[in-house]
Amino acid sequence: MHHPPCATGIGHTDAIACQGAEALATVIVRYPQVQRVLGGHVH
Repeated sequence: MHHPPCATGIGHTDAIACQGAEALATVIVRYPQVQRVLGGHVH
């Protein structure tokens, strides 16, 4: 993922990064083998 789907503590990043987190969780819960979701765009 480009933006992390969770709160980072950086206000302007959190404002856009957390959009859709619930939808992502809905998909991930269907696949118990998923262990991690990586996001790399934090600055």
